[in-house]
Amino acid sequence: MMDGKPCIITHTIEVNCLSERHSAILLKCLESDESLKQNGMYKHLCAYTASVHDSHVLLPRLVITPPLHSRRREEVHPPKIHGDLLMFVPLLSLKNDDQKKGQLLSLNSVNNQRNIVRNISPPLPSMNSEVDLKCINEIRMLSAELPLQANSGHQGAPIGCAPIAHILWGYIMNYYNEDTKWINRDRFVLSNGHASALLYTMLYLTEQGLTMDDLKNFRQMGSITPGHPENHITKGVEVTTGPLGQGASNAVGMAICAHNLAEKYNTEDYNIFDNYVYAICGDGCMQEGVFCEAASIAGHLGLGRLIVLYDDNKITIDGNTELSFTENVQKKFEALNWEVRIVQNGNTDFSNILYQIEEAKKNLKQPSLIIVQTVCAFGTKVEGTCKSHGLALKEEDLKNAKQFFGLDPEKKFYISDEVKNFYQNVVKKKKEQYLLWKKMFENYILHNQEKGKEILRRFKKELPYNWEQVLPKYTPVDSPAATRNLSGLVLNCINNIFPELIGGSADLSESNCTILKGEKDITKNSYGNKYIRFGVREHGMVAITNGIYAYGGFIPFCGTFLNFYTYAFGALRLAALSNHHILCIATHDSVELGEDGPTHQPIEVLSLLRSTPNLHIIRPADGNEVSGAYLCHFTNLNTPTVIALCRNKVPHLRNTSAEGVLKGAYILEDFDSSNDKQKVILTASGSELHLCFEAKNILQKEHNFNVRIVSFPSWSVFKKQTEEYQNSVLMHKEQNSDTIRFYIEPASTHGFDTYFNVYIGVNQFGYSAPKDKIWQHLGISATSIVQKVLTFSKSVKAVKQRTNINIEREKGMYMRGETCTESRSGVHLILLYLLGHSIFPSWVKCAREQWNVHTCSMPKVTFHHFNVKKIKANGNCDEGKKTLVS
Repeated sequence: MMDGKPCIITHTIEVNCLSERHSAILLKCLESDESLKQNGMYKHLCAYTASVHDSHVLLPRLVITPPLHSRRREEVHPPKIHGDLLMFVPLLSLKNDDQKKGQLLSLNSVNNQRNIVRNISPPLPSMNSEVDLKCINEIRMLSAELPLQANSGHQGAPIGCAPIAHILWGYIMNYYNEDTKWINRDRFVLSNGHASALLYTMLYLTEQGLTMDDLKNFRQMGSITPGHPENHITKGVEVTTGPLGQGASNAVGMAICAHNLAEKYNTEDYNIFDNYVYAICGDGCMQEGVFCEAASIAGHLGLGRLIVLYDDNKITIDGNTELSFTENVQKKFEALNWEVRIVQNGNTDFSNILYQIEEAKKNLKQPSLIIVQTVCAFGTKVEGTCKSHGLALKEEDLKNAKQFFGLDPEKKFYISDEVKNFYQNVVKKKKEQYLLWKKMFENYILHNQEKGKEILRRFKKELPYNWEQVLPKYTPVDSPAATRNLSGLVLNCINNIFPELIGGSADLSESNCTILKGEKDITKNSYGNKYIRFGVREHGMVAITNGIYAYGGFIPFCGTFLNFYTYAFGALRLAALSNHHILCIATHDSVELGEDGPTHQPIEVLSLLRSTPNLHIIRPADGNEVSGAYLCHFTNLNTPTVIALCRNKVPHLRNTSAEGVLKGAYILEDFDSSNDKQKVILTASGSELHLCFEAKNILQKEHNFNVRIVSFPSWSVFKKQTEEYQNSVLMHKEQNSDTIRFYIEPASTHGFDTYFNVYIGVNQFGYSAPKDKIWQHLGISATSIVQKVLTFSKSVKAVKQRTNINIEREKGMYMRGETCTESRSGVHLILLYLLGHSIFPSWVKCAREQWNVHTCSMPKVTFHHFNVKKIKANGNCDEGKKTLVS
């Protein structure tokens, strides 16, 4: 009672660390309200004691729980904290909509950092607080055991997020442990992937394929419990996360899928798709730009099937978030058209977490952000500090934490029978739900055969029968066209037979030629369409595309300029790591784009992408090869593909084919039968390939060369071919071969010397000028090709005339050098010519005198002196021979 007025209590109230006097004050307030007695409030009044370790002391704890019906959702307000200890009792209605004003109860300050009064919503009927508390505490400690065992990892977030995880897996989410790919399962994404120990613990408890031994092998070589979740390694992991913000952005893509399928396939009688996407993210995810981009799209589209739980523990590695992150997250997301809910005590307010999630599910017009305020590493000696982020708790610390949570401190990797039984019952209930859905889906197929078969085909990743027959074919008489336009034609051809095709562009639809004719945009009022307006959000676009693929049943594509995939590389790299079959359309692929200048002209990008494992980069030269690029993408279902396309028109060339692209490189025109001519292999990719045909005519007619033309659209695909095939095309491993192997591409020459001994590339930023002027300035022309070949041929002939060196091949690399000469001051090897790879071979035999040569890597070295030292180099030199050591 305050000022003679009664307090209205209609929420669960937890009062920690109060003195007897303070408790008496609160009880007196309760006694003054007759309505509480009428509502049976006293049945829910119980006293608890909390045992705390270290600096904490034993203090009384008071919990008052009201009946479920006495709370109205729309009247919930966060408590207003003033001074040391305040409690706000909000405006509520007890009966007949009679409203009474809430009162502010001020309690004396208590000198303890954990002394707070919490406003908690009522527990839902399904929760058993005693069992739930035991589940959560054992989840906390088991999750903390994993990093301790590995001596590596993160303990704070798993301990803090354990209540969220328990409520999601124990009460909220639909899943079936025997079919982790069930198409209508709820998707869960752990965006703060460093909390992987928590995810693995939940997968273990719900019997989704992990054993206790797997948990004990956390972060070990060959284990299925890696340091950050990887979807292709661990059953039950939806997406690979770790780089912060990526997972939450993936969840946006998944939510697009959930809405799309529900609108496309559900009927009045059959609700086949009614699932949700849940994600846990942390302060780091909130700070990453990629999630800001994705969250903006989610709000724009009103993705109500997306529920993100924000672990707001205000801790990063450097310290408190006040160091660098003071924005109002609630207002920010409300401005992005999200519904925002707050749980002020995520450490022990389990019922409120459950309640807020259930309420969020009711809003299908907006994505929901539930801000769960937690303490990082709650209940441990490092709680709430930056140390709690990583591996801060040692064995003795963990024992103390177990005592605090009422667990046996001597038991390691332990789950009690009560917790096991709880989750076994959960799994049984989930199975019942699954079987009910399965029966409904079987009836759905009976009444909707075409749609039912289509759903099954899509989720089995089976392509439409004979789909490749729709790919366009071209001949040299067809009109020249830019490969970006030709890509647009293919995209529309396959769209007509691929209901699973979905995608869009980062505000460059016309430039990227990604428009799907006859298709409408996905909007918040129409989710069943196929085209996504990603806006100027390249990174968010690719991350969302990853989520669309991970959901299943879709073949997603996205588009921007090649140069701007560097904005999105974090997400693109995860696509490669995750085996995500996404298509990235990359137009304006070189300095050829012209007037936009060096800010838009990619130089290093192709080299970067080619260096990325499990990523196909295809640079087609004409219409047939564009068709081949799509054929290659749909043939390799576990690899993302970037198709690099030019802006300007190129001719359709002789002998190009879609099938040739499947080899990565293939011969278009071969040598003639003569053996007395210098052989030259002219190779190119993309928009420069036609220059090789022009150069061939000049080299053959005017300079008597024997020329082969090779198209090289994909280095990554070529590397997968047999060594025999590779050498048959490029002859780069021929013994004592004098063949000149030439390559042209207006990009960084990094890696060119893997296959070629002469080439034209661009190792500088470009220019703002018309394309023809840029090409002329940089030497991108048939004339330049001829000059390069002639100059190189002359230098090789000059060396051969002055040398008596016999070259031994090793690992596809060789060199030529001038004769070794001896003098009183020593012997010198003069003028080494590096032809091929940048690493010298281990041995060079000189005809005049045998020398063992030990060398190092020296890219593009043309002149060096090497002093002779009579030593044994790495134990590889034959006895009695002198050694050249570089």
